[in-house]
Amino acid sequence: FETNTVSETMAALGQPNDNASEEKKDNESSDTCIATQNYDGKKKLKYIEKDTFLSNEHTKMYNELRLYVDNVLQKKIKWELSILPPKLLALVEANPSNMEQKEAAYNKQKNSKNAQSLPKEYATESMYQYLSKYATEATLIRSITGSDYRLEIAKGAILETVQWRVSSKVDEIKPDVFEKSIRTKVIYSMNQRDKKGHLICYFKVLETPPDDPWMIVRAAIWTIEKGVRMANQKGVYQIMWLLDIEHLKYATVPPLQILKEIAHLLQYYYPERLFRAYILYSPWVFRMVWKMISGLLTENTKSKIIVPGWYESAKYETFQENIDKNCLDKRFGGDLDLKYTYEWEIEQYNAEDGYK
Repeated sequence: FETNTVSETMAALGQPNDNASEEKKDNESSDTCIATQNYDGKKKLKYIEKDTFLSNEHTKMYNELRLYVDNVLQKKIKWELSILPPKLLALVEANPSNMEQKEAAYNKQKNSKNAQSLPKEYATESMYQYLSKYATEATLIRSITGSDYRLEIAKGAILETVQWRVSSKVDEIKPDVFEKSIRTKVIYSMNQRDKKGHLICYFKVLETPPDDPWMIVRAAIWTIEKGVRMANQKGVYQIMWLLDIEHLKYATVPPLQILKEIAHLLQYYYPERLFRAYILYSPWVFRMVWKMISGLLTENTKSKIIVPGWYESAKYETFQENIDKNCLDKRFGGDLDLKYTYEWEIEQYNAEDGYK
C-alpha cells in the first residue's frame, strides 16, 4: 500500500482513530516514539479490543517497552539487525539462482558456530524514522500481549518487525506483486466482515500444494496487510480466520520451515491481530501437525483457536456467535457461494471503494 503522509502510513499499519494527533507530531523530533509523544500518565490503557484496563504489571511493562524504544531512537542502545530469511525479504518471486546463493549464505550465517564473531549490521536511518512512527500506544500494547508478556521478546519483535517492513518495502506492495501467490487461492478474503467488523479471511489446504511453499507465506502477507487496512476503517485491530484443512495429509503438510515462518510472522510481525481462528474439517493427521506447530505458538494465540468437529464445520450454528449467515461461505453453513479470483482482487484494489 503506497503511503505519503503519516496518517496514510499509520492507516496501512492499522492504527485506528489516532491519525489526527499523529499528523500533528509529524514535524517533531523522531528521538521519541509516537506513544511517548502522546503519553498521558493519568490515562488508563486498555487491552486490544477489550473493555478491561491493563493490570499494573502490564502497564509497567508497556512503559518499559516505550522507554526502551525511545532509548533505541536516541541511540543510547545499539540497534543490531536480525538475520532474516532472504525469501522473507524478497516479497516478489526472485531470480532462482540469485536466491539460492542468498539462501546458502543465510543458512551458513544462521548455523555458524562462530556467529558472534561475524560482522554486525546496524539499523539504517530510515528504520529509525519508521520506528518512531510505528511505535504507537496500540502497537506497544499489541507487542507485549502478543509476546505473552515477555518483555525481552517484545523488545526484539518490535525492532525486527520494523527492520522487515523497511527492508522488504511491505507498505508499497500491490496485488500484482503477489500474483502467483494470490492465484493459488490458498489464502484469501472477499471482504466480508464478522459481527464486530473484522475481515473474514480463508485459508485452504489445497489437494495439490504450490510448487514453491513460500507462496503460502506471501499470500498470507498480502491478505493480512489488506485485513489490517480494512480493520482500521472500522476502528478494530484484528482479523477473523477460517482454516479449511480437509485436504491435509502427509503429502500436503507445508514444510516445517514454512510453518515456523508463518507462526513467526503472525506473532512477531502481526502480534494480537488474530481475533479467532476456526480450524475446520480437520482430518486425523491434524493431531500430528498440531503437535508440530503448537509449540511455536504463544498461549495467547492458542487461546483464540477453535477446532469444531467435522460435521460442526458445515453448520452455521458453529459460527453464529461471531458471523452473520449472509457473510459466510456455504461450505460452512452460510449463504454465500464465494468464487475468489486474482482478477477480482485487482478490480477491488483499483476501485475507489474496493476495500471497505
